[in-house]
Amino acid sequence: MLKKREIVFFLILLINCQKKVSVSKNVENWLSYYLNQTKIGYSLSKINVGDSLIKFYNRIKLILKVGCELKEVTVNTFLLTDLKLKLKNFESEQISEKNVLKINGKVKKDTLYYTLQTGSEIIKKYLILPQNTYPIGVLPYLIISQGFKNWKGNLLDFTLFSILPTEINFQKRDTVIINDTVYKTLVYEITMANVKSFYYLDSLGNLLKEISAGGIIGIKESPQKAMAEWNKDFLDILSFFSIPVDTFLSEPAKLKSLKLEIQGIDSFEYLDLDLPNQKVISKNPLIIEITRPKLTKIKQLKISEKEKIYLKSTPTIQSDHPLIKKKASEIIGNLAHPQTIAERILIWVFRNLKKKATTSYPSAIEILRNLEGDCNEHATLYAALCRSLGIPTRVVVGLVYAGNGFYYHAWNQVYLNEWISCDPTFGEFPASPVHLILKVGDVEEQVKVLNILGKIKIKILSFE
Repeated sequence: MLKKREIVFFLILLINCQKKVSVSKNVENWLSYYLNQTKIGYSLSKINVGDSLIKFYNRIKLILKVGCELKEVTVNTFLLTDLKLKLKNFESEQISEKNVLKINGKVKKDTLYYTLQTGSEIIKKYLILPQNTYPIGVLPYLIISQGFKNWKGNLLDFTLFSILPTEINFQKRDTVIINDTVYKTLVYEITMANVKSFYYLDSLGNLLKEISAGGIIGIKESPQKAMAEWNKDFLDILSFFSIPVDTFLSEPAKLKSLKLEIQGIDSFEYLDLDLPNQKVISKNPLIIEITRPKLTKIKQLKISEKEKIYLKSTPTIQSDHPLIKKKASEIIGNLAHPQTIAERILIWVFRNLKKKATTSYPSAIEILRNLEGDCNEHATLYAALCRSLGIPTRVVVGLVYAGNGFYYHAWNQVYLNEWISCDPTFGEFPASPVHLILKVGDVEEQVKVLNILGKIKIKILSFE
């Protein structure tokens, strides 16, 4: 139900950057990762510098409590670059429960050709690489190559299938104590897709400590301590990142409107807060009013170029796949009106997907085959089915009220000559006004929301 896949892959994104580097030809480094002083995982990183190529290997293991279940995620990544850190080829494998996502690719000139495999599905894609683009796994090594100076460019991330604008800025010299040893460090602020983290490097560029959004901390440790058994008292990431409120809403699905005061958002530039049926009525303090949209039946969609992007097939929303098209046609039968079609698809997804917490990367094809998942799987499959029928549909992420507070969640907006929020996880068409949208778009956009993890506070001002 709740929005935790992005949290999990955000952790992977952060940890995936962290590799110890030095001028040595062979380097091995272990780090442990903590959230609220509770261990959530570790990484092993190796670097081998040859005469003309550099090999990078990184293994990440996370064990997270999601609700009442423990979820294990493992990511193995191999990179091959030239001595200037330009990517030559790579292989990555992401394993979560029974789900495995394999990605491999090779660079030819300025284009990355890559293949994704989820289950039995193999998808081939390519990505044009702008100048000054490097694989995300070489980041600390990149800082060394720049002579520890400030840097601006792009990092290629295989978890998000995207290119992230990145800035590296020197902050200060500092002293830190790690495992009873005192280190003099250089502190750098790393900003990727508006998500900030801080690296503590020694004079050789070795990563000693990392602090990132949401309170995630990485610490250099011995192999034995990094791999040591986790505490039995695991941290529930859903509860940890939830936002309690004082006001209890007895029947939230029946509300017509909701007015909220929000604290902890320093900048609005990277968020999508002012939208149809969700209006920013004050910026200081930040007050947002959400209203339930009024649906009117339409005979024909009027789709402009702005909406056509939400008809496209993507690596996870495979709307052009024959299985997706076939299932969508079976669901709607002889229905003709776009609104009726969109509602029928939502009801089918709501009734047929088993509600199950997952940490794997969602793929519409695999979701259709397995018919289970949480909010991410519901939103992904719904988008694929609607797009296959020519109805622009997008995934949105934000916060939803449930019980005694707000939780991170994913749902959809479907275009019916205006964008209408709907929630296939809860079976709501349209979605009730207890849904606060923070960001519109696929995962490369959604990750920007994570910059406010642990910071945001909400007060319910009024409701109707």
